[in-house]
Parts: sequence; structure tokens; C-alpha cells
Amino acid sequence: MEIIIQNDSLSHRECSVLGLNEVFAEDCERQALLFDGFIFGVCLRGEASVRINGTVFDVVPGKVFAVLPKHLFSAVSYSADIDVRLIFVPIDIVCKLPLSPNFDSLRNTASNPCVDGGEWTADLGALCDIMMRHDYTAGKGEDIMMSLVCSAALILSDLFEGSGHDIKKTLSRQEALAGNFFELLFSHFESERSVAFYADKLCVSPKYLSVAVRSVSGCSVQKWINEIVLAEAKRYLCTTEMTIQQISEKLHFASPSSFVRFFRQHTLTTPLAYRKD
Repeated sequence: MEIIIQNDSLSHRECSVLGLNEVFAEDCERQALLFDGFIFGVCLRGEASVRINGTVFDVVPGKVFAVLPKHLFSAVSYSADIDVRLIFVPIDIVCKLPLSPNFDSLRNTASNPCVDGGEWTADLGALCDIMMRHDYTAGKGEDIMMSLVCSAALILSDLFEGSGHDIKKTLSRQEALAGNFFELLFSHFESERSVAFYADKLCVSPKYLSVAVRSVSGCSVQKWINEIVLAEAKRYLCTTEMTIQQISEKLHFASPSSFVRFFRQHTLTTPLAYRKD
């Protein structure tokens, strides 16, 4: 699976609205997006299947979904007439919003990120249209964009608060365990890369954890660990001037050479060659 660290049309400092089919190409099954902010999806037409942190959700007209920061997001498939608007809201923008929408409710619904938009669906679509139609980088444009994002954030916050959290009770043990694994993974992947560590934290055997995660997500625990470490390494290589030694230390490899071996094993190229390309 190829991890898309940063789509060319996205910025870590500016809000963007893109179509699902603009972000993921036709061979979308082998692509996943890792974004340092919130992603909200609004389905206006067509059908799609999306994967959020390993769990697949069916998206039809009227559905709204949320992807939390640093959570892996991908499109498994989508119909030819798909119209899913993706709103990308960087953390920097969230912190600047002149209100306090309850984003904690989004974290509480991480196991149920796809809800019915109801009558708000068309309004969210209209807000997306306005955001896509104009250039908000000059003059008072930034203030206008912030107001539009603020309006969308209030609607989305209300939708996810109103969705209720009883859905968690319907999760199977494997689904709940996989969700807890991904929460741990995004907190510890820089320093912990063994299946045993995560199994111990979750009080299960490494074998049971691997079976549960593979059953829910289609990939093994070790595969997910390797993918997120690679994604972070690629981000450092593409967006910073950190040396190979600094990156290896940041990701807690024993030495720069062990980091290079790990990177080459999984990408068939060296970190320096990847940075140049």
C-alpha cells in the first residue's frame, strides 16, 4: 500500500475542499492518505467504500464521515458518478476558530465515524461549493474562509454529538480490539515496533491481536506498524531537511544503517534516493 503523506493540492496550513476522486486515483485500493488535521466527507451522489484506520464503511448519499488527525484514510472503491466532498481542516486552523465546537465528541465517535447527515447534507454541500468557488488567500479572504469553516464545524460537531455513542456497544470484540490497537499505534509507533508491545498493552496474546486486526482491516499488525513508520519517515524526507541520522533517531532506530535497511526493505530504494525523487 502506498501512503500519500501530502496530496499536491493540500496544505498543512490552509483549508481545502476536494472530491474523493481527485484525491484517490482509479487504483485507489493501493493508496492511503495520512493528514495532519481533520478530514470531513460529505456524500452528495454515488456510492463509495472508504477505509478509516483499517475499518471499511459504506458511504451513500446523505452520509457524513470524519477522519481524525494522523488516522489512515483510503477509498476502497467508488462509483463512476461519485460526488463526495472532502473538507481538509489543518490543526492550525482548528486552533484559530473563534469558537469551541466539541471536537472531543469526534474522538469519542472514532469507532463510528460515519453518520447520517440528514437535512444538513445539502447545506454542507453548499458550503463546500462556496469554499471551492473562490480564492480566499487575499484581502479578507482568510476571514471569509474561517467563517465558512466555522459554520461547517458547528454543523459537523452537532451531527456527531447527536449520533450518540451507544454504537460502541454493538462492536464485536475484534472490532473494539482493533480500534484500541490503532489508538495505541498512533501514540507509540515512533518508539515501539513490536507486536508484543501492543499485545501486552491490550492484555491479549500477540497471536490473538494479529488475528483480530487482520480480520477487521485486512492487514496484519506488523504491516500496519511498518506502514505508519514508513509514512512518517517519508514525511520527514519530503518536508524537512533532517539528516538520515536525525530521522533514524527520531524514529528510535538503533542506528542510521538499520533505518536505511528497514526503508530499503519496504520501498526497494534508499531514503536519500527517495528524497531526491
